[in-house]
Amino acid sequence: MSTTRYYRLEFERYGGEVCMGKISEDQFNYWEGKDDELAEYMHNKGFEKKEFNNEIPKNAQFEKDFFEYDDICHTSGPEFSEEGNNQLLLLREVDKNGKNIKDENDNELEPEEILLKDFKSLGTKITCIEQHNSESESCKDKYYIFGQYFHKGKWSTNELIITGDTGINFKKLEIEYRDCDGFKVFESIKYDEKKYFFDEDFTGKESRFFVMEGDDV
Repeated sequence: MSTTRYYRLEFERYGGEVCMGKISEDQFNYWEGKDDELAEYMHNKGFEKKEFNNEIPKNAQFEKDFFEYDDICHTSGPEFSEEGNNQLLLLREVDKNGKNIKDENDNELEPEEILLKDFKSLGTKITCIEQHNSESESCKDKYYIFGQYFHKGKWSTNELIITGDTGINFKKLEIEYRDCDGFKVFESIKYDEKKYFFDEDFTGKESRFFVMEGDDV
């Protein structure tokens, strides 16, 4: 008789949100090389917009919050890294109600830890579906702003993954990530052709902002 098994996939430890959007030549010329000032401005102006904009030439001001400059790219989730031991998956088997399974001594079973850098060797399909930088088609003829918030925490699949007796088969797992000027992030996964999004639990609001011009501007 076949046994049904249930899993929650939890990705740790780093990730974030990235927005990339078109800006004007005047905005680029004013903010080029002022990364720290731009980060402070974009982080604070939503709270004190009038005060911050009074110090900035009109043609260089940003009238919207950073996440609204996203006509090139807007994504968030865990970082996909093939190096080091920082990024990992906690493979947690649970019951049908999502509660942690306990052993015969009533202790919760510890999840299996798997480094993301080992995914390819396990047969997981990993694909870069978008690439955005000064040479890419999406950016090469534009002035644009890059905004990023770094997060530290956990990203858990929003639904339980249901399998048969043998449990999770990594050859049925797919990760599609976006490469945003070198920061690789994925906002969902696929398992056995079904897409799963994430519930996020993170801390940290370190950010970076800079302006760029595409190669063909």
